[in-house]
Amino acid sequence: VKVWPKKKIGAGMRLDANVVWGSTERASFERGCLRLDSPDGAARAAAAAAAAMKPKSALVSHGASAEAQAAAMAVEAGLMAQGVQVFDGGRAVLPQLRTQLWMIGPDAAFYADGTCLRVMDAQGADLGMNAQRSIEQQLRRQDYGRAFAAPACPPVNAGRSDLGYIGTLADDLPEGWMGDARPQAAVFANSEGLLSLAERALEKAGFSVRAEWEEEMMELAPGETGVWLSEDGEDMCLADGNGCLTESQGQLMRVWAALEMDLGPAIVPMGATRAAEELAARYGGRIVRVSGERATFMRELLAADRRLFRLWFDGIFAAAVCMALLRKHVMTPAEWAREMPRLARAVRSVAVGEKDRSRVLGELVAQEEEPDMTDGLCVSRAGGWTQVKPSAERAECRIVAEAADSETADELCAFYERRIRDLLKKNQ
Repeated sequence: VKVWPKKKIGAGMRLDANVVWGSTERASFERGCLRLDSPDGAARAAAAAAAAMKPKSALVSHGASAEAQAAAMAVEAGLMAQGVQVFDGGRAVLPQLRTQLWMIGPDAAFYADGTCLRVMDAQGADLGMNAQRSIEQQLRRQDYGRAFAAPACPPVNAGRSDLGYIGTLADDLPEGWMGDARPQAAVFANSEGLLSLAERALEKAGFSVRAEWEEEMMELAPGETGVWLSEDGEDMCLADGNGCLTESQGQLMRVWAALEMDLGPAIVPMGATRAAEELAARYGGRIVRVSGERATFMRELLAADRRLFRLWFDGIFAAAVCMALLRKHVMTPAEWAREMPRLARAVRSVAVGEKDRSRVLGELVAQEEEPDMTDGLCVSRAGGWTQVKPSAERAECRIVAEAADSETADELCAFYERRIRDLLKKNQ
């Protein structure tokens, strides 16, 4: 191959194409996704994952775009070339893919969405750091086996994943929660496929649904609950005529749902609102805090109860459960919020380059008497609680503080923001 002048090649990387434009850096995961630059890159990524994970079978689905479909077809080719039995799940959203994965039972799942490939284990959780590094190394060195060294199997059509998803959602809702009346819901999603899936699933579960793909049409009528779904379908936000619930209220509502469903200890990420403990005490329940790192959190939820996982990573299911519970207790989201424990929450972000992250966090830890390093730096003081955590997506550190009043929460945020800025200045 030819490498043009002044191009950067990652250490130990084996090239199979000319490097003319840009650079060939180490392939890496970001939030569980492996970056893709082309369909042939997707095929190589799939071959590397097959070599590292050694699955006998895998489910492959993709997003709505033609680019995502092309990447998925390349992934299927890469897996087949390594002797993996492929189940073609077609177009889907992530919660839909996971439901199909649980029903069919293959060893792994791949979700292609444009320029990224999400690789999941047999339970639908993101891969841990060790598994991610193994795939990165295989991809960089191209240590996977020669194509078709093992017998290739034709792909199998996995069937209508939307129908399976709709059926399981209705089955997982306890009977008798909503009574005879049909609760009214207005649902918004950017994706046409996700919106259609949500409308049909909620209708099947017993709701009266108004689906909107234009956000300006989401003005809520009296008695109507609004549902805003994230683009990937994993998250949701509830609203009524008084506005949407905040991030911390959304976390607390999931804890409330887990306690109402009697799913055992409510598992929450370390950065979730501290009001969860007070709420659990009302029910005689218990809160278990785990690392907020995505793969770790997913595994903890799946090990406890699959419905707990769906509360945090299936927006349609979470919305259905929470709206059914609100109906059971004859409350709107705003009325529910007034009944819940209250803590003021403040959030700030400070720009911190990747080369400074470890040093800054290490020096912050050294300044604390009893730091908790389960998920970033967590500090509890008499006046409140603070978390300082590097962002997985941006070159910054996120500061989250909670206290009994907003003034104290803001002061805690400002205190750690000043500390970080002082540490950055010290080494300039």
